[in-house]
Amino acid sequence: MKKVLLFFVLGALLVSCSDKLTTSKAEKLIEEKLKEKPVEKYVTLNTGDSVAFYVSNGDKAEIEAYESLQKEGFIKMALIDQYESYYPNSMNYIYSIHLTDKGKKCVKDTQKLSDEKYTKNKVMACRAVLDKVDEIYLAPNINMAEARVTFKIEKTPFVVLDKYLFEDKDDTYSGVKIGFQKGEKNGWQVMGGWQVMGVKVWYE
Repeated sequence: MKKVLLFFVLGALLVSCSDKLTTSKAEKLIEEKLKEKPVEKYVTLNTGDSVAFYVSNGDKAEIEAYESLQKEGFIKMALIDQYESYYPNSMNYIYSIHLTDKGKKCVKDTQKLSDEKYTKNKVMACRAVLDKVDEIYLAPNINMAEARVTFKIEKTPFVVLDKYLFEDKDDTYSGVKIGFQKGEKNGWQVMGGWQVMGVKVWYE
């Protein structure tokens, strides 16, 4: 009987120790959650036989963004027409823009507009990748915890399509709060273990 009791006591201690939320366990759980539901930002790439660009005061940043994607081999573009706008110091440019085979592999979704002049292509601009778990704050009385986490931002060439995306920011997000919840106890054993409540790196 003593051996049986000792077995259960040791078993309970092993479970309690193995179920402790360490930084390494938190990192593993967050990485699993990111595989299940990646944290990504998307932008729109317009393609078709007649894609219009409006340029005011000589600012061709949007056209230059598309030209950079052409240099990377994602699209082929050619100027079809250009004419002055009704507004002072402004121009309209019409381009033929089409995806290459390389570019087609990057498209998440497409939307064809009713006028059929061009197509909106949803492409990924960047994703959040776990760098490290900095700190963990436990609340054992309610079976919950909070981690402070640092993420790296991996950018794709399509990030140029949104000039405001991560403007004047570095490629890391630190101090991100991630919540954890532990399963209910069934006698001496904790059922379910720790789970990530959700991963929210940035706010729209």
